[in-house]
Amino acid sequence: MDKLSREFETSKVGIPLLRHLLQGHVADPLGFIEHCKRTLGTFKKRLAPRFPQDMVDARALYLHCYIKLKKQLGQEPAYEIMRIVFLTDGEIRMNLAFDTAGGRSYEKVIQKAIEYNRASGVSYKIVEQSDDRFEMKMTSCTFWEFCCSLEIPEATRLVCQVDDAFFNSYLPEEVRFSHGVPCSRLVDGSSVCRFVFTRMLGLSPQEPVCPPEEK
Repeated sequence: MDKLSREFETSKVGIPLLRHLLQGHVADPLGFIEHCKRTLGTFKKRLAPRFPQDMVDARALYLHCYIKLKKQLGQEPAYEIMRIVFLTDGEIRMNLAFDTAGGRSYEKVIQKAIEYNRASGVSYKIVEQSDDRFEMKMTSCTFWEFCCSLEIPEATRLVCQVDDAFFNSYLPEEVRFSHGVPCSRLVDGSSVCRFVFTRMLGLSPQEPVCPPEEK
């Protein structure tokens, strides 16, 4: 994760959002969050030292909240609440890490995706890289391992959905992102996670012509 995404504290957005979402689900949303913060140190002591500190700092509080919510409300409502928080927080982090304010292009998102995975220390292999298609297979996922160590493997999908949301909104009319085929992620039981970027513009024999704007 780059310098910009470290400098901006996304929790300043995520925590107030979580407090709002907890209304009607827990008796005292602020008290619930404050309790999670107070017990976060004890929670972190359970974590294996192999996990990157920046990932722990970014995700530990949210996962701690998820585990407690799961015990109180059940998996489905806890997951749906934290899904919104992860998506909001994750979109900010990804936009900063991929420097979208500095411009967006198919070439840039591929370059940044490679740099991002290299910096994250995950094992990956580039399967295809052309002007119209890029495919990368990851044989490890630190976040999946992190969630498995906490016995909440389903929480891995919270970050998978961040990838889906970010990459498919990066250049929505030009680049399509997918995992290739169903069940092609580690969390699904596959041996790899597939990341497939397809450039859509220029592939159709006849591009759609938009009508002129009404004045």
